[in-house]
Amino acid sequence: MNRLDAEALAKAAAIWVNHQGDLRSLVMVGSFARGTPKPESDLDFVIVADAPEAYGENIGWVQELLLETEGFKLVNVFTKAASGIWWIYIELCRDGRKIEAEIKLVSAEWIDMSSAESEFQQSVRDAFRILVDKSGELENIVTLIRQKPFGIGNS
Repeated sequence: MNRLDAEALAKAAAIWVNHQGDLRSLVMVGSFARGTPKPESDLDFVIVADAPEAYGENIGWVQELLLETEGFKLVNVFTKAASGIWWIYIELCRDGRKIEAEIKLVSAEWIDMSSAESEFQQSVRDAFRILVDKSGELENIVTLIRQKPFGIGNS
């Protein structure tokens, strides 16, 4: 995936998340957030939702999200769930290019401040680009974590 495809998809996802009242935030993680993608890299998002299972169990919203973009064609979608987290794997095509995205749907509990070793805090320290933060709370937490070299919590 190239940067233009990634930015177009990120913009579409941000518009869609902003229109959903029960979605709190959208974050880009991984190589694109870090600024080090390779041509074969996929695009990784985390969406904080009031009820992530509602989006994991009914994936019709993926097509709605893609309506915000030009030229993306949906090829395949599949899901996986574990411990209250849903992963949505999306395969797309645009101008003959294969594009893959992974969306992790989580509840607010994923934003774990109790341990510096939590997946959330590790993501913040590695590659974490906030695209939507409706309350501003996530930005405040991320700033706090980044001020502490080893994170926040009991570690």
